[in-house]
Amino acid sequence: MIFLTVGTDHHQFHRLLKKMDALAADEILQHELVVQYGLNRFIPKAASQLHDFLSFDKMIEYIKKAEIIITHASSTAMLAITNGKIPVVVPRDKKFNEIIDDHQLEFARKLENELPMIVVYDVEKIGDVLKNYSQLSDAICKRASLSSDSKNQAVLELDRLVHKWFPN
Repeated sequence: MIFLTVGTDHHQFHRLLKKMDALAADEILQHELVVQYGLNRFIPKAASQLHDFLSFDKMIEYIKKAEIIITHASSTAMLAITNGKIPVVVPRDKKFNEIIDDHQLEFARKLENELPMIVVYDVEKIGDVLKNYSQLSDAICKRASLSSDSKNQAVLELDRLVHKWFPN
């Protein structure tokens, strides 16, 4: 299962939702697609399950069940990592009016080489990323010396980075 979550921000993230809907409709995805779409006016038609909002417990349940997690650059990426997953992170972009500033781009750029995640800046490339997800995630695990149950290592690394960036 692919779990796509775009959060709860009132800004639209149609760029990602439309691309994933097209991939699912064209049967390019080899997985069931579960979507949390928040306040977006575009609602994917090809998803097998749709949710506007999810409780924290339900979000964790989907993260644990998913083979692939696709999310905006947010705390959801951290939830995926701390649950032993390598998320595909698609930052919202100010130039598309998806957010008020470029903090998600900055967040993704800062963390993509420090934590186990695959960052996609161009949604047109997400199909290729999903087709090659196993190889990409294996390479990240090797680069980071992470095993498939990288939960503890990811939490320690995130804690180290938070203290590095925000010292007391």
